[in-house]
Amino acid sequence: MLDHEFQRRVQHEAFPIDADLDIIAAHGPLHVRAASMDWDDDLVILRHNDTGVVTVADARVEAATWPRDSWQWLADEAHTLTGLYLRGRRPELVCEFPPRGANG
Repeated sequence: MLDHEFQRRVQHEAFPIDADLDIIAAHGPLHVRAASMDWDDDLVILRHNDTGVVTVADARVEAATWPRDSWQWLADEAHTLTGLYLRGRRPELVCEFPPRGANG
């Protein structure tokens, strides 16, 4: 719960930017599951479901459908396969705060 509260405070600019970056760095850009996957192999199966499988290629294609400004939040949360893909391939996205264009 504490991590979630910190995340909200960072998201809503409750800290000076240096403090924001320190908090983000403390939470670490690496994600165990995201780091363990072979994101270079499009055929790696990420999930089995009733209609087939979801592969790395599917996650990459889905990422391209999101606006670039959304990538950092997808990567930060890593709740979706697209978020895991972005977290695994672009861990620096977690440290991009605030998103470009958010304040102007």
